[in-house]
Amino acid sequence: MRFLSILGAEMRHALADRKVRAATVVVALVPLLYGALYLWAFWDPYARLDRLPVALVNEDRPATADGKTIHAGDDLAKELLDRGTFEWHAVSREEAARGLEEGRYYLSLTIPSDFSASLASADATAASPATLQVQAHESANLLAAQIGDRVFQEVRAAASRSASRTYVDKMLLGFSDAHGKVAQAALGARDLATGLDRAQRGARRLASGAHDARAGASSLAQGLERLDTGAGALRAGTSGLADGLTRLADGAHKASAGAAVVKDGAAAVADGVSLAARQLGPATDGASQLKAATSGAVAAIQSYLATHPEATSDPALAQALGAAQAAAAGAQSLADGLSQARGSMAALASGAEQLRAGTDALAAGVADLADAADQAAAGAKKLDAGAAALADGSAEARAGASRLADGLAALDSGTRALVSGLAPAVSGSSELADGLTAGAAALPDLSENDRSKKADVLSDPVRLSTERIDPVPNYGTGFAPYFIPLALWVGALMAFFVAHPLPARAIEERRPPVEAALAGYLPAALIGLAQSVLMLVVLRGALGLEPRSPLVLYAFTALSALTFVAILQWLSAAFGPVGKFLSIVLLMLQLTSCAGTFPLETVPPFFQAINPYLPMTYVVSGLREAISGGDMARLAASARTLAGFLVLGLALTAVTARRARSWAPERLRPALEL
Repeated sequence: MRFLSILGAEMRHALADRKVRAATVVVALVPLLYGALYLWAFWDPYARLDRLPVALVNEDRPATADGKTIHAGDDLAKELLDRGTFEWHAVSREEAARGLEEGRYYLSLTIPSDFSASLASADATAASPATLQVQAHESANLLAAQIGDRVFQEVRAAASRSASRTYVDKMLLGFSDAHGKVAQAALGARDLATGLDRAQRGARRLASGAHDARAGASSLAQGLERLDTGAGALRAGTSGLADGLTRLADGAHKASAGAAVVKDGAAAVADGVSLAARQLGPATDGASQLKAATSGAVAAIQSYLATHPEATSDPALAQALGAAQAAAAGAQSLADGLSQARGSMAALASGAEQLRAGTDALAAGVADLADAADQAAAGAKKLDAGAAALADGSAEARAGASRLADGLAALDSGTRALVSGLAPAVSGSSELADGLTAGAAALPDLSENDRSKKADVLSDPVRLSTERIDPVPNYGTGFAPYFIPLALWVGALMAFFVAHPLPARAIEERRPPVEAALAGYLPAALIGLAQSVLMLVVLRGALGLEPRSPLVLYAFTALSALTFVAILQWLSAAFGPVGKFLSIVLLMLQLTSCAGTFPLETVPPFFQAINPYLPMTYVVSGLREAISGGDMARLAASARTLAGFLVLGLALTAVTARRARSWAPERLRPALEL
């Protein structure tokens, strides 16, 4: 039992020192501080998901079903924005990809362009599910991706339930009368095929008739062209005939006037003959006058015939000329007789009577000639008017025949095209009728398997397609960037339980501050390097950690260990036992603010504020890239920052070494040692 008395003596000696008593109290409070801070940071991260930046890409285009416009993508996006589960950012697909790559967004939800169309097709035979696309950058934060999976599954379920209620009802209503309508459509298609076949035969006959009509129209146009030419010539002839007959009528009227004069002269002759017996002398004079008158009549008629040769064929005019000539001869004879023998009164009286009769006939014939000439002139005018109308009509008929020929040519071409076009229509309508008949027969005979598949799509038409960027295979890989720096920090802290942060000999011998600082740093640094290498070997060999770049991982982990040693050396040298307490507090602050577990946006603002100023932030970031991410630029930036912390720690330790020259020897050898 001697060791108990020794232990009691050591405890009484330790508790007799004020610093030891204070350190004991602090150590007792460490679990409380650790647990309180840790639970404060991660008490309910799901309550702060509305601070988690997530990209929302809506590419959906509205679709139409049963005459109604469906815009399911807009409805879903509006619902998500209204609920505010995440800090949604409505952006384009390109901006979402850039934000994921740069770490501005943890997740991306894309509503594809066919989302509404897929929902609208939910009652079709070949129904396809509507798919929401999720992208999660797991190497940036594994828990953020897992939280997103959980929330997006709820989004998918809600969208599915909403779609099911709408489209299952539509499907059930459609099936109730689909069979009858398809059967009616099949009968209609069969009638259509029969009608199109008849139409094709009729079109062939129409094409043949149109071809014959086109040929006839061409012949008609040619005949009317010749008629038009003849009508023009006829009109020219009738115009000349009308002018000639008008002049003939004028001459006939003049001849009639002359015949009247002859008639009067003949009457005078007759009267004179009756008086001849009483007065031969005057009779002889009358006979001379009669001779002159009859000769004038003959000359007038002959003059007329000379100027109007077409009148020579007129019998009335010929008769008048003969009568005039006879009268002239009689007058001659009368004059000769009167002059030769006055005694032949009887013969003279007879000649006078003949002369009277001849002049009467002459007057009547010339009058008839004048009437006939008037009638002929009037007829010629009517004939000329008719010829003019015939010429105009033949010209119009010629133009109409040309248009008719052109139209029949187009009809001929169109009917041939109609015949050609009806051929595939006849074939297609027959195939349509066969297909609809087969569809009507097959529609109600869905198999159990088909019905099951269709019901599965209809009841749950929304699927979730997740694309994982830089995938993390397991929790260990995902949390390694968090627990490796934790282990390195604790290891560095433990290193100074066996190594002095500032060797007393270096201070007592007043070595240069940098040399004194390095004299205390190097032993602990070697321990830290050994700790990091041993830890990574075990993680890779025993647990199967597969980093993207093993050499980069070893190098960055070594840099992290050296940085932590430098920081803890300064805390231990500057503050003694209190420095170890401060290192534990600093560890807890780093664990809660480095975003090693939950996204930084889900922790309280205090931890978000101190995040950029603590070294573990950059250790976690760099290890994520070395293990899963592969972004060497981001890793290099983290390495540069850690190097800055390392240099700063050594510099502060050197300053502390300079100040330690004035410390009491007891301070260089702390009372609290293990």
